[in-house]
Amino acid sequence: MDQVIAEVLRREPAKLDSVIGWIRQRLDDPNYSIHSIDALQEWLDLINGRSLAGVLETLTDRSEDASYEAQGHRRRKSPPAR
Repeated sequence: MDQVIAEVLRREPAKLDSVIGWIRQRLDDPNYSIHSIDALQEWLDLINGRSLAGVLETLTDRSEDASYEAQGHRRRKSPPAR
């Protein structure tokens, strides 16, 4: 799924704005799953800090270190575009 999301964002980078809006809606929703809040906040921090390049790098990095890195692993289990 990560590869599909990365490909969509490569073709249509403006979709990242939709992702940001979706994440913010979930973060502002007091009824949204508490278990997903941390991962969504990490995605938002990544987007704000590293923009599209950081998102694509995270989505496509399949190195062993990235697979076991705690935050990257949690982000991969909760991709922001659903």
